[in-house]
Amino acid sequence: MNLDSKIWDKTYKSLGEIFATTAKIVENSERKKFFKQIEKEGKIIINHLQVKKYEKILDIGCGSTGKITIPAAKAKIFVCGIDISPEAIKIIKGRVKKLKINKFCHFIIYDVNNNSLPFKRNTFDGVVCSLLLQHVKNLKKLISEISRVVKPGKKIYLSRLYNKFYIFNIPYLPITWLSEKTRDGRAKIYFHSFSEIEKTLKSNNIKILKVGSFYRCIPIYLSILYSRPIIRFLLSKILSPKKINRLSKDNPCKSINYADSWVILGEKE
Repeated sequence: MNLDSKIWDKTYKSLGEIFATTAKIVENSERKKFFKQIEKEGKIIINHLQVKKYEKILDIGCGSTGKITIPAAKAKIFVCGIDISPEAIKIIKGRVKKLKINKFCHFIIYDVNNNSLPFKRNTFDGVVCSLLLQHVKNLKKLISEISRVVKPGKKIYLSRLYNKFYIFNIPYLPITWLSEKTRDGRAKIYFHSFSEIEKTLKSNNIKILKVGSFYRCIPIYLSILYSRPIIRFLLSKILSPKKINRLSKDNPCKSINYADSWVILGEKE
Protein backbone atom coordinates (compact mmCIF):
# COMPACT_ATOMS: atom_id res chain seq x y z
CA MET A 1 0.00 0.00 0.00
CA ASN A 2 1.52 3.36 -1.02
CA LEU A 3 1.51 6.51 1.11
CA ASP A 4 -1.44 8.14 -0.70
CA SER A 5 -3.50 5.00 -0.19
CA LYS A 6 -2.66 5.01 3.53
CA ILE A 7 -3.64 8.69 3.77
CA TRP A 8 -7.05 8.05 2.23
CA ASP A 9 -7.59 4.90 4.30
CA LYS A 10 -6.94 6.98 7.42
CA THR A 11 -9.34 9.64 6.14
CA TYR A 12 -12.13 7.17 5.44
CA LYS A 13 -11.66 5.47 8.78
CA SER A 14 -11.92 8.82 10.57
CA LEU A 15 -15.00 9.64 8.48
CA GLY A 16 -16.47 6.19 8.85
CA GLU A 17 -18.77 7.36 11.62
CA ILE A 18 -20.46 9.66 9.12
CA PHE A 19 -20.09 7.76 5.85
CA ALA A 20 -20.64 4.17 6.95
CA THR A 21 -24.09 2.78 7.64
CA THR A 22 -23.35 2.54 11.39
CA ALA A 23 -22.92 6.28 11.98
CA LYS A 24 -22.81 7.18 15.65
CA ILE A 25 -21.99 10.87 15.96
CA VAL A 26 -25.24 12.01 14.35
CA GLU A 27 -28.81 10.89 14.89
CA ASN A 28 -30.41 8.49 12.42
CA SER A 29 -32.63 11.23 11.02
CA GLU A 30 -29.58 13.43 10.32
CA ARG A 31 -27.70 10.54 8.74
CA LYS A 32 -30.65 9.75 6.49
CA LYS A 33 -30.87 13.40 5.51
CA PHE A 34 -27.14 13.40 4.69
CA PHE A 35 -27.37 10.34 2.42
CA LYS A 36 -30.58 11.61 0.82
CA GLN A 37 -28.80 14.84 -0.15
CA ILE A 38 -25.76 12.92 -1.44
CA GLU A 39 -27.99 10.69 -3.57
CA LYS A 40 -29.89 13.71 -4.91
CA GLU A 41 -26.59 15.29 -6.02
CA GLY A 42 -25.57 12.02 -7.64
CA LYS A 43 -28.84 11.81 -9.61
CA ILE A 44 -28.22 15.29 -11.02
CA ILE A 45 -24.75 14.26 -12.23
CA ILE A 46 -26.09 11.04 -13.76
CA ASN A 47 -28.80 13.02 -15.57
CA HIS A 48 -26.07 15.20 -17.07
CA LEU A 49 -24.43 12.05 -18.45
CA GLN A 50 -27.68 11.07 -20.21
CA VAL A 51 -26.99 7.36 -19.74
CA LYS A 52 -29.68 4.75 -20.28
CA LYS A 53 -30.73 1.65 -18.40
CA TYR A 54 -28.15 -1.18 -18.64
CA GLU A 55 -25.43 1.09 -20.01
CA LYS A 56 -22.06 1.29 -18.24
CA ILE A 57 -20.45 4.22 -16.45
CA LEU A 58 -17.08 4.61 -14.75
CA ASP A 59 -16.91 6.36 -11.37
CA ILE A 60 -13.28 7.38 -10.78
CA GLY A 61 -12.58 8.08 -7.12
CA CYS A 62 -15.92 6.56 -6.11
CA GLY A 63 -15.28 6.94 -2.38
CA SER A 64 -17.53 5.44 0.27
CA THR A 65 -20.73 7.51 0.13
CA GLY A 66 -22.19 5.98 -3.03
CA LYS A 67 -22.94 9.42 -4.44
CA ILE A 68 -22.82 8.13 -8.02
CA THR A 69 -22.86 4.37 -7.47
CA ILE A 70 -26.11 4.07 -5.55
CA PRO A 71 -28.46 6.24 -7.67
CA ALA A 72 -26.96 4.78 -10.86
CA ALA A 73 -27.39 1.17 -9.69
CA LYS A 74 -30.94 1.93 -8.53
CA ALA A 75 -31.63 3.12 -12.08
CA LYS A 76 -30.21 -0.21 -13.39
CA ILE A 77 -27.11 1.42 -14.81
CA PHE A 78 -23.97 -0.68 -14.47
CA VAL A 79 -21.27 1.13 -12.47
CA CYS A 80 -17.59 0.42 -12.15
CA GLY A 81 -16.17 2.31 -9.18
CA ILE A 82 -12.44 2.70 -8.65
CA ASP A 83 -10.72 4.20 -5.63
CA ILE A 84 -7.24 4.25 -4.12
CA SER A 85 -8.56 3.38 -0.65
CA PRO A 86 -9.34 -0.23 0.33
CA GLU A 87 -11.30 1.19 3.27
CA ALA A 88 -13.57 3.21 0.95
CA ILE A 89 -14.18 0.19 -1.27
CA LYS A 90 -14.97 -1.95 1.77
CA ILE A 91 -17.57 0.57 2.98
CA ILE A 92 -19.29 1.08 -0.37
CA LYS A 93 -19.40 -2.67 -1.07
CA GLY A 94 -21.23 -3.14 2.21
CA ARG A 95 -23.69 -0.37 1.41
CA VAL A 96 -24.66 -1.62 -2.06
CA LYS A 97 -24.99 -5.18 -0.76
CA LYS A 98 -27.34 -4.00 2.00
CA LEU A 99 -29.42 -2.11 -0.60
CA LYS A 100 -29.46 -5.24 -2.84
CA ILE A 101 -28.14 -3.39 -5.89
CA ASN A 102 -24.69 -5.00 -5.90
CA LYS A 103 -25.35 -6.88 -9.15
CA PHE A 104 -25.05 -3.56 -10.97
CA CYS A 105 -21.79 -2.63 -9.21
CA HIS A 106 -18.16 -3.58 -9.61
CA PHE A 107 -15.32 -2.07 -7.58
CA ILE A 108 -11.56 -1.93 -8.08
CA ILE A 109 -8.88 -0.69 -5.70
CA TYR A 110 -6.67 1.34 -8.00
CA ASP A 111 -4.42 4.41 -8.06
CA VAL A 112 -5.16 6.58 -11.13
CA ASN A 113 -2.15 8.85 -10.56
CA ASN A 114 0.21 8.30 -13.50
CA ASN A 115 -1.34 4.92 -14.27
CA SER A 116 -3.34 3.82 -17.29
CA LEU A 117 -6.95 2.93 -16.56
CA PRO A 118 -7.37 -0.89 -16.56
CA PHE A 119 -10.03 -0.92 -19.29
CA LYS A 120 -10.22 -1.33 -23.06
CA ARG A 121 -10.83 1.56 -25.45
CA ASN A 122 -14.45 2.79 -25.78
CA THR A 123 -15.70 0.72 -22.83
CA PHE A 124 -18.00 3.18 -21.02
CA ASP A 125 -21.14 5.17 -21.84
CA GLY A 126 -20.16 7.89 -19.37
CA VAL A 127 -17.40 8.82 -16.92
CA VAL A 128 -17.61 10.66 -13.60
CA CYS A 129 -14.74 12.14 -11.59
CA SER A 130 -16.52 13.73 -8.63
CA LEU A 131 -14.39 15.67 -6.12
CA LEU A 132 -11.26 13.84 -7.27
CA LEU A 133 -9.28 15.88 -9.76
CA GLN A 134 -7.85 18.31 -7.20
CA HIS A 135 -5.83 15.36 -5.85
CA VAL A 136 -4.50 14.17 -9.22
CA LYS A 137 -0.95 15.32 -9.96
CA ASN A 138 -0.79 14.25 -13.60
CA LEU A 139 -4.09 15.64 -14.88
CA LYS A 140 -3.08 15.33 -18.55
CA LYS A 141 -2.46 11.59 -18.17
CA LEU A 142 -5.82 10.96 -16.51
CA ILE A 143 -7.77 13.06 -19.02
CA SER A 144 -6.07 11.15 -21.83
CA GLU A 145 -7.10 7.86 -20.23
CA ILE A 146 -10.67 9.02 -19.68
CA SER A 147 -10.91 9.96 -23.35
CA ARG A 148 -9.58 6.54 -24.31
CA VAL A 149 -12.08 4.48 -22.28
CA VAL A 150 -15.25 6.51 -22.96
CA LYS A 151 -17.23 6.00 -26.16
CA PRO A 152 -17.46 8.80 -28.76
CA GLY A 153 -20.47 11.05 -28.27
CA LYS A 154 -20.70 10.17 -24.56
CA LYS A 155 -20.52 12.58 -21.63
CA ILE A 156 -17.79 13.18 -19.02
CA TYR A 157 -18.29 14.92 -15.67
CA LEU A 158 -15.12 16.41 -14.14
CA SER A 159 -14.90 17.80 -10.59
CA ARG A 160 -13.27 19.66 -8.84
CA LEU A 161 -10.63 21.67 -10.72
CA TYR A 162 -9.05 24.43 -8.62
CA ASN A 163 -7.92 27.75 -10.04
CA LYS A 164 -4.25 28.52 -9.34
CA PHE A 165 -4.90 32.24 -9.88
CA TYR A 166 -7.68 32.53 -7.28
CA ILE A 167 -6.46 34.79 -4.46
CA PHE A 168 -7.00 32.25 -1.66
CA ASN A 169 -5.39 29.42 -3.64
CA ILE A 170 -2.12 31.19 -4.48
CA PRO A 171 -0.57 30.76 -0.96
CA TYR A 172 -1.02 26.99 -1.23
CA LEU A 173 1.10 26.59 -4.38
CA PRO A 174 4.46 26.43 -2.52
CA ILE A 175 2.87 24.09 0.05
CA THR A 176 2.08 21.65 -2.76
CA TRP A 177 5.70 21.74 -3.88
CA LEU A 178 7.03 21.29 -0.33
CA SER A 179 4.68 18.41 0.44
CA GLU A 180 6.01 16.62 -2.64
CA LYS A 181 9.46 16.87 -1.09
CA THR A 182 8.57 16.08 2.52
CA ARG A 183 5.67 13.63 2.00
CA ASP A 184 3.95 15.22 4.96
CA GLY A 185 1.05 12.79 5.12
CA ARG A 186 -1.68 15.04 3.74
CA ALA A 187 -3.74 14.42 0.66
CA LYS A 188 -2.24 16.96 -1.73
CA ILE A 189 -4.21 19.48 -3.75
CA TYR A 190 -3.18 20.60 -7.23
CA PHE A 191 -4.19 23.74 -9.09
CA HIS A 192 -4.59 24.70 -12.76
CA SER A 193 -5.57 27.61 -14.96
CA PHE A 194 -8.74 27.33 -17.00
CA SER A 195 -6.75 27.78 -20.22
CA GLU A 196 -4.58 24.77 -19.28
CA ILE A 197 -7.67 22.66 -18.70
CA GLU A 198 -9.25 23.76 -21.98
CA LYS A 199 -6.10 22.89 -23.88
CA THR A 200 -5.83 19.46 -22.25
CA LEU A 201 -9.45 18.61 -23.00
CA LYS A 202 -9.23 19.80 -26.59
CA SER A 203 -6.05 17.80 -27.26
CA ASN A 204 -7.93 14.68 -26.09
CA ASN A 205 -11.00 15.29 -28.28
CA ILE A 206 -13.23 16.36 -25.40
CA LYS A 207 -15.61 19.23 -26.10
CA ILE A 208 -16.69 21.41 -23.17
CA LEU A 209 -20.49 21.59 -22.94
CA LYS A 210 -21.01 23.34 -19.60
CA VAL A 211 -18.93 24.87 -16.84
CA GLY A 212 -19.95 25.36 -13.23
CA SER A 213 -17.93 28.02 -11.39
CA PHE A 214 -17.62 28.24 -7.61
CA TYR A 215 -16.15 30.48 -4.95
CA ARG A 216 -15.31 29.95 -1.29
CA CYS A 217 -14.35 32.35 1.47
CA ILE A 218 -12.17 29.78 3.26
CA PRO A 219 -9.18 28.26 1.40
CA ILE A 220 -9.57 24.61 0.42
CA TYR A 221 -6.43 23.60 2.34
CA LEU A 222 -7.98 24.91 5.60
CA SER A 223 -11.39 23.52 4.82
CA ILE A 224 -13.30 20.30 5.33
CA LEU A 225 -10.64 17.80 4.18
CA TYR A 226 -8.48 18.48 7.23
CA SER A 227 -11.18 19.11 9.83
CA ARG A 228 -12.13 16.61 12.49
CA PRO A 229 -15.26 14.67 11.45
CA ILE A 230 -17.58 16.32 13.96
CA ILE A 231 -16.35 19.82 13.01
CA ARG A 232 -16.72 18.99 9.34
CA PHE A 233 -20.29 17.82 9.85
CA LEU A 234 -21.35 20.86 11.88
CA LEU A 235 -19.62 23.47 9.69
CA SER A 236 -20.04 21.90 6.26
CA LYS A 237 -22.64 24.46 5.16
CA ILE A 238 -20.28 27.33 6.00
CA LEU A 239 -17.11 25.78 4.58
CA SER A 240 -18.58 24.38 1.39
CA PRO A 241 -18.02 26.32 -1.85
CA LYS A 242 -20.94 28.30 -3.29
CA LYS A 243 -22.03 28.09 -6.91
CA ILE A 244 -21.76 31.40 -8.76
CA ASN A 245 -22.77 30.34 -12.23
CA ARG A 246 -23.46 27.40 -14.46
CA LEU A 247 -22.96 28.44 -18.02
CA SER A 248 -22.62 27.20 -21.54
CA LYS A 249 -19.14 27.26 -22.97
CA ASP A 250 -20.66 28.99 -26.02
CA ASN A 251 -21.64 31.91 -23.79
CA PRO A 252 -18.52 32.46 -21.64
CA CYS A 253 -18.49 34.77 -18.63
CA LYS A 254 -15.52 36.71 -17.25
CA SER A 255 -16.19 35.35 -13.78
CA ILE A 256 -15.01 31.93 -14.96
CA ASN A 257 -11.41 33.14 -14.66
CA TYR A 258 -11.94 34.51 -11.14
CA ALA A 259 -13.56 31.43 -9.65
CA ASP A 260 -12.09 29.31 -6.88
CA SER A 261 -12.88 26.12 -8.79
CA TRP A 262 -14.78 24.59 -11.68
CA VAL A 263 -16.95 21.62 -12.57
CA ILE A 264 -16.95 20.68 -16.25
CA LEU A 265 -19.37 18.66 -18.33
CA GLY A 266 -17.72 17.47 -21.54
CA GLU A 267 -18.39 15.19 -24.47
CA LYS A 268 -15.97 12.99 -26.36
CA GLU A 269 -16.00 13.89 -30.03
